[in-house]
Amino acid sequence: MVTTLILFIISLRFIFIGAGSRQERSPVTRDASGGEIAISLDTFESIALSTLRKIPEAKDFSAKVRKVNDGVTVSINLSVVQDVNIPDLAEDIQAKTIEATEKMTGVKVLNVRVKIDNIAGFKNKLE
Repeated sequence: MVTTLILFIISLRFIFIGAGSRQERSPVTRDASGGEIAISLDTFESIALSTLRKIPEAKDFSAKVRKVNDGVTVSINLSVVQDVNIPDLAEDIQAKTIEATEKMTGVKVLNVRVKIDNIAGFKNKLE
């Protein structure tokens, strides 16, 4: 009886987690003169990745986008080449990501979070 109850509670938890993640991945919608435009979060991620490909100091990168009200937030993880000024590079990535995204979609980028994971080519001693 107790085992059944525990399994039931766990299954409910998975159902709610799954429903929450689907809602979070819902597209950003905008009104247009001819109707409504829906832009998937994958589209925003593609724009961020395309922007990063144009920055030679950025290596091994990924991007995740979340919808926040009528805008988006972008989280970028990457490695950088040696001898790069990380604060300057991060600001450049933020500015270029915002510019490209807003220009292509017309959607406001509320925040771009840049996380430097490593220096490209170096292995963490804990790995």
